[in-house]
Amino acid sequence: MSLSLSIVLPVYNRVPLLAHPLASLRAAAAAAPGLEWEVIVVDDGSTEDVSAVTAAFADLPIRLHRQENRGLLGARLAGLALARHEAVLFLDADDLVAPGKFARQLPALRNADVTYGDVGRMELPPPGQPPREIRADAPLASCPDPAEFYLGLQPAPHNPIFRRGYLNAAVAGAFFPAARTYDSIAETWFYYQLAVHPARILHVPGIWTIVGDHPGERVSRAWERQAWAALALMRMFMRHCPVAPETEAARRRVGLCAFGSWRALPHGFHGFPVDDFLAVWRAAPRTPLAALGGRGYRRLATVTGPVLAGRILRRWQRPAYSRIRTLDATQLAALVHG
Repeated sequence: MSLSLSIVLPVYNRVPLLAHPLASLRAAAAAAPGLEWEVIVVDDGSTEDVSAVTAAFADLPIRLHRQENRGLLGARLAGLALARHEAVLFLDADDLVAPGKFARQLPALRNADVTYGDVGRMELPPPGQPPREIRADAPLASCPDPAEFYLGLQPAPHNPIFRRGYLNAAVAGAFFPAARTYDSIAETWFYYQLAVHPARILHVPGIWTIVGDHPGERVSRAWERQAWAALALMRMFMRHCPVAPETEAARRRVGLCAFGSWRALPHGFHGFPVDDFLAVWRAAPRTPLAALGGRGYRRLATVTGPVLAGRILRRWQRPAYSRIRTLDATQLAALVHG
């Protein structure tokens, strides 16, 4: 028998998109007969009428919670606090679940704290048109280690299904509080808290998670916001995570994430102190050179050292910031100093 399920679905405007995840939930529930479940739609201060869409799904066990705008992370935490059931899934208003997600991942959760599957992508069709073809990402590997799963694999936010007690324990014992700074990578705030907790993590093969592609606004398209949020998370984690043997794997992985994020930045980017990523890496437990890059990088780093090798390869391999910027100077300044 499957565990009961609470789905937390934050919404801030872009209301027409909401029909896509709700329709996918209807199909997934139909494929899991007898499932006890609820959908907590968190209206995070929308100026558009969210209830106009949820009314069209009156057959679903929807609870509509309205609140003043608190951002994506605040909306997820509000929905989690309202959840009643044994398992929790976070879902965004422009993403979907596959029809077999509940039927496959929930029974597996009987013997795990979190289950996850593989990922596909689909262009969201206009209202009234049939679903488009799903394009499969490469299958995900089995990843039973919490530090590697949450900080290395970093699954899409609507991929894992968690035991609510396990998730609540990590949130209650968070090393640092939630903040709107982290909104563009809101799931990663949860992942940083979970990375140091022992867990039974089970991969359930199959495409059960679908990323919805559409031309409208999406938080993940402003990579500067994501980079700034990632840096803020890394600094807070390294500042507040206890230095102990049981946290060493997570602290080392955060260092690797920081070094990799620094190497991935475009050259000519000075929107914020990018070498702060290196400060996080230096504060983390040491890692072998082989973990920092591929064969070409390692050959260069043995001669120049890891940091100079990274600077050289960023100039050669990464695009100029002027080619890929998504925020103007005013927006970037507001992001860093706001």
